[in-house]
Amino acid sequence: SRACRVTLNDGRALEGRLHCVDKQGSVILTETVETLVAKTSGGGSETLTRTLGMVLVPERHRAGFEADVPEEEALAWMSLSE
Repeated sequence: SRACRVTLNDGRALEGRLHCVDKQGSVILTETVETLVAKTSGGGSETLTRTLGMVLVPERHRAGFEADVPEEEALAWMSLSE
């Protein structure tokens, strides 16, 4: 399993280990940590994190996906979406 980061449509980010991608395009992560940058009442921002464990992210909620993979493997993944 590879380390990866999934950005959600609502601005949250999930970082974990890629378990698999199902045929519907949902990403399943293990050892997942959620990160959210929240605005504070004073006009600043605060980074909030929480441990989630295993999560399933449906394709419709995914705004971005990054994974630590060798270049040839990344090219093979990209060809799956064509």
